[in-house]
Amino acid sequence: MDTYCAKLMEFEKFLIDSRMVQKDKAKYYVNWADKYLHGINYRSEAIDPRTIAAFINAMSKDNRYQDWQVRQAENAVRMYVTNFLKMNLKPQVPTGTVEKPAPVRLSWEEAILKYKECLRLRHYAYSTERTYLECIGKFAEYVRKENVLGITDEDVRNYLAYLAVKMHVSASTQNQSFCAILFLYRNVLLREMGDMSGNVRAKKPLRLPVVFSVAEVAKIISYLEGTAALMVKLMYGCGLRLNECMRLRVNNIDLERGLLHIRAAKGDKDRMVPMPVSLREDLKKHLERLKGLYEEDISHGYGEVHMPEALDRKYPNASKQFGWQWFFPMAKPSVDPRSGKVMRHHVLDNTVQKMVKVAIEKAEVNKHGTSHSFRHSYATHLLENGTDVKVIQELLGHKSLETTMIYTHVAQKKLAVVESPLDKLSA
Repeated sequence: MDTYCAKLMEFEKFLIDSRMVQKDKAKYYVNWADKYLHGINYRSEAIDPRTIAAFINAMSKDNRYQDWQVRQAENAVRMYVTNFLKMNLKPQVPTGTVEKPAPVRLSWEEAILKYKECLRLRHYAYSTERTYLECIGKFAEYVRKENVLGITDEDVRNYLAYLAVKMHVSASTQNQSFCAILFLYRNVLLREMGDMSGNVRAKKPLRLPVVFSVAEVAKIISYLEGTAALMVKLMYGCGLRLNECMRLRVNNIDLERGLLHIRAAKGDKDRMVPMPVSLREDLKKHLERLKGLYEEDISHGYGEVHMPEALDRKYPNASKQFGWQWFFPMAKPSVDPRSGKVMRHHVLDNTVQKMVKVAIEKAEVNKHGTSHSFRHSYATHLLENGTDVKVIQELLGHKSLETTMIYTHVAQKKLAVVESPLDKLSA
């Protein structure tokens, strides 16, 4: 038993180091593996396709577990056995029968379908899924091999070198492509990639964020109105990313405590940030307008909103409750392509970006700023006002302090103490 406790700890480290699952979800995968092992009394000789199937079948019949939990458990056990223990899960062939040969061909269409399934089993964000699939599509065009099983480590090395040398992509783009291909290897091809340490890597330059001054922020906001103005005020006043702002729901706004709850942000993390006092009245009025819009939708026979899959199963009626409505809904309802129901989606990022771009131009702010620049400005202005950098890290939801430290390079107070030698010469 002690041996398996140690193995499960190693398994958790393996999941995190290999990035097969997100760090905060690794413990759940270890828990499922432990449940399976407990069911077979921790006997190594009992680990086989038959006992795994029996374990998953028992879970699927148990009312305590939802579908997504069953899928996660199956995925966890297979990762433990196939990827961690490196055991072959091929069923035993009875004596006297002819074993079917392993598949020697896998088309890109089949591989992409399996790739999508693996991404969704691991609860990757939709934006990540879209990016990874785009990377894999470009890799497929480069290698020009109809059989995906024929891909070699040399193909990967050549492609990454091609991206860096011929296409001149950034280091982050090259690394993104590498992660997408690594996911293909481990979850579709079921094999490990060879050593890539000697591969050509794109250089990662230091890029400073675009930061608006306080006066520039005020001027830009003056050229915005309605929902767009309120969204920009929240992005600057709370340090929100654009998608975090778009995906706010009514129940994320805690007016009594003056807090904003950001749910399932980048890295699937939650955080809380203080709400600007100056915005409370505007937020109250916006909530009143939303309530009227919601009641109007209900009277027309709709008023439902898209819910995350797990929550939709857990709270079947929540999608029609006011608390779950989008805080920034679109002006008109539309038909949801997945369910076919008439719903109000949240505002689209392109719409907000265009409004911000026009406002920056009208304000005559000659900086290449976007909606994300308000988040950069929030962090920089907090730093200039003496807020501890670790507090800023927590408010921004950064995993690493190094990411937050970039704002020390653009903080005005730090640079203002430097006196140019030209000024001394003039004196």
